Amino acid sequence: MLARQKTYQCLVRNAIAQPALEMLVDVCDVAVVEQGGKMPNPNVLFLRNDKISTDDYPDLIALGRAGTGVDNIDNNDFTKVSNRGIPIFYAPGANANSVAELAFMLMYGCARNVFEARDFVQKIDLKLGNEAIDKLVETSKKQFRGFELMGKTLGVVGMGNIGRIVAKRATQTGMHVIAFDPMIEDDVWERDFDPSIMRASSIKRLMRGSDVVSVHVNLNDKTRHLIGAEEIAEVKRGAILLNLAREAICDEDVIISALDRKRLHAFISDFPTERLITHPKAVTMPHLGASTGEAEERAGTMAAKALVDYLLYGVVANSINFPTLEARPRAGIRMRLAIPHRNVPGIIGLVGDAIRDAGGNIGPFHNDTKNGLGYCVADLENIIPAENVALFIKSKPDILGVRTFVF
Repeated sequence: MLARQKTYQCLVRNAIAQPALEMLVDVCDVAVVEQGGKMPNPNVLFLRNDKISTDDYPDLIALGRAGTGVDNIDNNDFTKVSNRGIPIFYAPGANANSVAELAFMLMYGCARNVFEARDFVQKIDLKLGNEAIDKLVETSKKQFRGFELMGKTLGVVGMGNIGRIVAKRATQTGMHVIAFDPMIEDDVWERDFDPSIMRASSIKRLMRGSDVVSVHVNLNDKTRHLIGAEEIAEVKRGAILLNLAREAICDEDVIISALDRKRLHAFISDFPTERLITHPKAVTMPHLGASTGEAEERAGTMAAKALVDYLLYGVVANSINFPTLEARPRAGIRMRLAIPHRNVPGIIGLVGDAIRDAGGNIGPFHNDTKNGLGYCVADLENIIPAENVALFIKSKPDILGVRTFVF
């Protein structure tokens, strides 16, 4: 049983699923901002959509986001957090099923012109009476004739958690699937993917062969306006394009032009803008991709579990900036030192020497790196004066922090 040396202070911003809060309460004093809680200088931040500046939290040791990305943490702040040796935990894949279900609902709705048809019905003058309404419906329905998706080809851009579910379900409904994702190695593709899914060599190739295109990639410098003029120039005339990923992945000017020219049958976006809202061939949702109770609970509990494991044991899983290091202390371990550091030569030797000089008997020693950031965990079979070790190690500029655990 871990003997905690202190009670952590956790500030929760935004509404977080109750099961996630209950996990945090076991190891933290929790204040929820939306419920009027105040905590000026917490050790832990847990948020969903708030944009924050970590400069406001000098005692921060961990940050969790109940979501599948960290778009609400800007690049400068992200770098600052990493340089302070603070892990950022998140919930990759937590919303995948919810987004996939929404994608299918919307692509079927567009193929059958459901949204235009509903708008037509909503505008019928009820004073006509049911008999006249029946006649009007029968004479008007032909303008909403759609097409079936079975036998059509779905192009999936990005085969991460969401893209894989979308592709799999499309094959189960009788659609052909072509996919593009240059980040997946050939051997992984051959091992992990249904052989019926054709791999496109480029987005342009995918656009030429698809009746429906669904985009599921993260937003970064390489994916901003990933779907632009060159890609739309190749799109199969009358195709449906879905963007439930991030607004800037599709060039709106190009999309509007393609809709006006009937190059695209419809554009589906989870990110409303003035021009899309008013365009008759655009279907916009108020960012509903992850807005299900199930997805919110999965995201909250995944991120909360990662935070709790880090606070109790120093283990790291589902971190966007730290390397994964999930080894828990084995039986007989009395103390653990967890040390984030810059990935430079000599760090491991420095840490080992400091522990041995303090009389520490080192058992398992773990170290891994990610994007220039290292994280090492030293398990000791005895208890040493950790304050002396921490002071020595922290005096080195490439050591970003030291946390101690006594068991």
